Amino acid sequence: MKATFLIIIGFSFFLEANNTVIDSKTNLEWQDNSESNSTRIKWIDAISYCEKLDLDSKNDWRLPNKNELLSIVDYNRDNPAIKNIFTYIANDSYLSSTTSHRYYDSVWAVSFRDGGSGYYGKFNTFYVRCVRGGK
Repeated sequence: MKATFLIIIGFSFFLEANNTVIDSKTNLEWQDNSESNSTRIKWIDAISYCEKLDLDSKNDWRLPNKNELLSIVDYNRDNPAIKNIFTYIANDSYLSSTTSHRYYDSVWAVSFRDGGSGYYGKFNTFYVRCVRGGK
């Protein structure tokens, strides 16, 4: 398949025509479809959701770790505090795969409302934005 790219934000982020965003600095490809702002689930279900995601004929998606999720926060923006290349955004918290070493029932989440982040209970529901690739 031929991809169409639009160069945005300091030549780092590319919007791909198939509902994904590519960050050329990190080599991460991000899910950016209607499910990105409508899928709200618990941590264990989020891992499974990403592993089963088939988007643009790619099926190697995963739940991003803390640092990957933080890499798309835009602290110069508010409501939403995410790079402006993304289309489908819930102004709320998104899950990462990073769990607390101290509290087994806590997982890192990032709010794209204001860029805040921290550990929250795994059994709460959060939004999910899957990722693939990386360095």
